[in-house]
Amino acid sequence: MLSNWRDKLKGEFLRHVVTLFSGTLAAQVFALAILPVLGWYYTPEDFGVRGVYMASLMIGAIAINGGYEYAIMLPSDRREAASLFQLCIYLTLGLSALLGMILWLLGPLFWVFLSVGEMTEWQWLLLLSICIEGLNQPLRIQLNRAKAYRALSISKMIQPILGGGAMVAGGFAGWGLAGLLWGGFIGQIGTFGYLVWAYLNH
Repeated sequence: MLSNWRDKLKGEFLRHVVTLFSGTLAAQVFALAILPVLGWYYTPEDFGVRGVYMASLMIGAIAINGGYEYAIMLPSDRREAASLFQLCIYLTLGLSALLGMILWLLGPLFWVFLSVGEMTEWQWLLLLSICIEGLNQPLRIQLNRAKAYRALSISKMIQPILGGGAMVAGGFAGWGLAGLLWGGFIGQIGTFGYLVWAYLNH
């Protein structure tokens, strides 16, 4: 009896691992597959600015909801977890507004100091990207808590497929750096929309 229960748990765990891994693998394969195409349309300077954009996005996303999203998994009570989820949403919106004020006042000086003055033009898109990622993080944790691993796997594929496709389309249209940055943002928005749908349906 105990042995059968252990085998069942191992089988379930393995299935969940494979589900998550398959989404991550598919996303990485697609992202690598379109790199030669993106290299055809975009210049090294475009990729350099996007590198600064992505680094700023990752730093901002770490701080935007105060790290409280990791606490969502801890409570056994659903209402307490829901309260932490709401706190993350409020923190993301509030800190995004604060960051917007800082960018409005000091953004151009900050980017010039970093020798990437081109980012001044894109700082508001960056702010939206940070806000969206800040909302995506607690949504992913909530889906993880609900054991919605298939939904999480699909969400991992949306960003590179939708965003990568938009980047290729932007490059084909001759949009330059705009195609690269807006393409990534479109992938983010698509991921956010799917995560919201999955959250409401679990």
